[in-house]
Amino acid sequence: MNTQPQHDAFVLLCDRQDWTTWIFQIQGRAAAHNIWDNIKLDCPVPFLEKPTRPILPRLSRYYRGTSIQEPSNPSELSPQDLEAYKEEMKRHKALTEEYKLDYSEYKTQQKSICHLTELIQSTVLPHLQRTSCFPGRSLQEWIFNLKISIGVDDLLERERARDRYRDALKPMRNYNTWETWLAEYDQASSRAATQGVADALQIQVLMRDFINAVSKLEPIWAATFQNSGRLDPLMTRKEMIRLFRSHMNLCHPPMTGEQRADAFATPDDASFLADAEAATQRSKRDAPSAMESAPSAKRAKRKPAPPSNKRSSKNETENTKRKCPVCGCHHGFEDCWYIHDEKAPTWWRPAEAMHNLVAYRKQNDPEFQKMLRGPSDLFAPIVKRENDP
Repeated sequence: MNTQPQHDAFVLLCDRQDWTTWIFQIQGRAAAHNIWDNIKLDCPVPFLEKPTRPILPRLSRYYRGTSIQEPSNPSELSPQDLEAYKEEMKRHKALTEEYKLDYSEYKTQQKSICHLTELIQSTVLPHLQRTSCFPGRSLQEWIFNLKISIGVDDLLERERARDRYRDALKPMRNYNTWETWLAEYDQASSRAATQGVADALQIQVLMRDFINAVSKLEPIWAATFQNSGRLDPLMTRKEMIRLFRSHMNLCHPPMTGEQRADAFATPDDASFLADAEAATQRSKRDAPSAMESAPSAKRAKRKPAPPSNKRSSKNETENTKRKCPVCGCHHGFEDCWYIHDEKAPTWWRPAEAMHNLVAYRKQNDPEFQKMLRGPSDLFAPIVKRENDP
């Protein structure tokens, strides 16, 4: 019976590379237990102190009689002493209720501290525990000692996050790797924002850099987002990435493993594999003698290859490389169904995002409107006058 491998959901703190992920794990768990403000390194809030239980009033404090024996019943007190005793009992009852509430909060906080202590001990290597997590010290001291032990420098981490973010902004070179490029940009920008990099915190600067990175391969999307999405006051980094991913999934669907291998295969590799397969098939044939298996002179003559129509192949290549300026797919402007819906088949349904984008550009984009009028102007009949040469 095959058992499925169980992956540990916790992040182990082994060295400096794990610090950011590990401290976010601790922060998330501490915030869930409402104690992160008590253990953070900058300006922590003190923990709750253990409340003191109120003391029950004693009758002897209110007895003014001459008898040596202490009273055992409030009825033995004088009316004045009895009234004072009752007031003290009311106050004691109120203090007891307050004590119960305070102790309940204190007990809950102590359980959270124990839970976080177990989490830190289970995610930190033993040699780091021996040098940083001393018994009797607070969790804040543990975290500070761990940060010093593995050599974490906030300024250095911010510089590394900034360098990674700048590397992720390098423009895409082809459509085959857009998923990898976008995933790296998402991680790098998120890390840069976490480390406090200014370029990743200012949304306008971040959107400008992203537009410059994708405008080389996707100029239509970049121009549209520049004129509409960037001006949206509610636009965020996650929403911008989601819009670009939806556009790329529509115009350039991700390739499967076989398609990706075929795309990267060269013609020489394909011919080599074909020749090798043919040679293998020929070696399996039974030949009684070399004379019988040898090809005849007529058979050895190769037929001349038919002349290739270079012009037609060139035109096919140009049509394949041509991109529609409306939807970005590989077809001509006159074949785009988003503009010429009368050419679309009955089964075709336009994508909602692209349909809304085309409608928006028809109303608000002057360049797009000029492009729509262009084909009709090109095919307009030319009337020759009598005085024209």
